[in-house]
Amino acid sequence: MRNPTMRVESGEYSATIAAVGGGLRAATFQGQPLVETYDGLPPLFANVVLAPWPNRVGNGSFSHGGQEYSLPLNEQERGNALHGLVGEKLWDLHRLDDSKVIARTKVTHDDGWPWTLSCQTEYRAVASGIEATFTVQNLSLSSSPFAYGIHLYLNALGAPADDCTLYLSSERCEGLDSQRLLPTGETLETRDVLGHGQVRGAQWDHCFVRTPLTGGLADAGNFAAVVNSEGRGTRLDMDPSFGWVHVFTADPAHGHGYPGRGRAIAVEPMTAPIDALRSGRGLKILVPGAKFRVRWKLSAIDTAGGLPA
Repeated sequence: MRNPTMRVESGEYSATIAAVGGGLRAATFQGQPLVETYDGLPPLFANVVLAPWPNRVGNGSFSHGGQEYSLPLNEQERGNALHGLVGEKLWDLHRLDDSKVIARTKVTHDDGWPWTLSCQTEYRAVASGIEATFTVQNLSLSSSPFAYGIHLYLNALGAPADDCTLYLSSERCEGLDSQRLLPTGETLETRDVLGHGQVRGAQWDHCFVRTPLTGGLADAGNFAAVVNSEGRGTRLDMDPSFGWVHVFTADPAHGHGYPGRGRAIAVEPMTAPIDALRSGRGLKILVPGAKFRVRWKLSAIDTAGGLPA
């Protein structure tokens, strides 16, 4: 499959938007990477849009409006439907100006979704970073459940992942079973899972919950960051609709290394948690014609400039 791209830039920031998956092939500050990049097609869901659901749906089955539905199982070893239906689609790219590109696609019955949804992401390069605004609209005659995520691999300005520290505005982590990575109902403390956030030696595949913050993080908002040993790195700011963040460690020792990098850290903001199509937690119910919009932003940071400790 071909994978056309379009570039946006403003000041010291630039980004390349890829048609396959509708996500970022690259994003940079002063030429240094904010996300992991790739050649050809996105590996390991790199930076693609996750819709109409992120993460996993156990058995690929769910009910809505009194009817049962089945989804394609693309994680067959665990019996799950994984990461939605648009991550491998060829999105249409439209340039508005040098700093703005819109990526568009639809989800339909042909994709395995019972409803028709119009999906659009507007990417903008601005003086303070790379901004993304995602909008979905239900074009069907009946209501559709919906959740959104983005599978970003954060890169701290080119530093090896194992030389970095991960920060999250979260105090709780949802327990997952070890076989299928579906929720157990158990709640863990974020600090017990992340420790001090040191990436070296860590193997994460965990779902963290955004919680009201106090103390030094009170004014930090909803964010994640990967920071290198010099205290510089990449910050991801998310609007309040993102109630969950999944963190995944790509690792060749576990059979899924990131091409050209080995270990890498995926930070995946989600508007609903794992298995939301079955549990209903966090789901948006889009009535006919309804829209849902969500925003996130990437920027370079220096801990001396204010990343909360």
